[in-house]
Amino acid sequence: MPVDHDTFFTAVYLAVDSVLAPIYPSRRRRGRPPRLSDSEVVTIMLLQQWLGFSDRQLVCHVRTHLAAWFPRMLSASAYNRRSRRLRQAVLDVQLRMSEQGGAATTPYQIVDAMPIPLVNPVRGRQGTCLGDAVSMGYGGSDRTYFYGCQLLLATAANGVITGWALGPGKTQMRWIFDGFATWRHDPTAEPWRVEQMPHRKPSRLPQGPTGPRFGPASVGRQSLVPYLADKGFSGPDWLDHWSRDLGVELILPPVDDAVALQDHRRRRQIIETVNSLLDSQLHIKRIRARTYQGLCTRIAAKIAAFNVAVVQNIQFGRSPLAVGSLAWG
Repeated sequence: MPVDHDTFFTAVYLAVDSVLAPIYPSRRRRGRPPRLSDSEVVTIMLLQQWLGFSDRQLVCHVRTHLAAWFPRMLSASAYNRRSRRLRQAVLDVQLRMSEQGGAATTPYQIVDAMPIPLVNPVRGRQGTCLGDAVSMGYGGSDRTYFYGCQLLLATAANGVITGWALGPGKTQMRWIFDGFATWRHDPTAEPWRVEQMPHRKPSRLPQGPTGPRFGPASVGRQSLVPYLADKGFSGPDWLDHWSRDLGVELILPPVDDAVALQDHRRRRQIIETVNSLLDSQLHIKRIRARTYQGLCTRIAAKIAAFNVAVVQNIQFGRSPLAVGSLAWG
């Protein structure tokens, strides 16, 4: 049964304010007080992900349909500036919601990568303001080429997202997961470099990351439970490095046991559902970002919105992943 809008708005705001109020207490500043509090701006950011609106469309929608909730809505430019400054607050909401959703008690976590295309394929050369943070990659459920980033997700057994990392589309998943696992182990540590890898073929050096990887603030807390992964994360040198240096146990699909393989696929199916919901409900593959900071902020907002929805479903006695009918289904 769908939850009505007023109940959903109230639940989202209370969830956000319960996280941010103790961390970012209101302080008196010089000049006029802000028109919207940090909790109100973050709430609007999460609602924007469900609506799939640009900043200008969102401001118009709030002033037209949600004026009773936000009577002093900011202009589009002011909202854009405030939202970019509140990325860390959004990440704090994401982390707290994952804890409330059961991340600390899950028997295992599931990791997978999904493509985030940022431009449509065109003939000839097309410039981008994101630099080497994006590149041509290959993958996804449809196994096609895309130009953008790869998003690595880790979920609990019930689907709540426990952390994420981002890398250019051409960067292999192993390098993105290595940064993810390293930053979970120590947020100040430096991930593995190509020079540290044992070179089995000196004449052919492995290719490292093709651009910056985002993650120390978004990967979440270190987990001692095993990770279920697909064969794209295989490699004896990688598995030995993750186990020896980071204490990470990665469970890959078994190759000689059909029953165990079927069970492995069944357990991993939930992250495929999460990827599908992020695309269909939160429009994660249609991000209108012009800067790398804006890209990371919008991905953080979408994942925080997803985790808030999972927690609200649990509190309302619904299936955790019944997010399609929670607000605007």
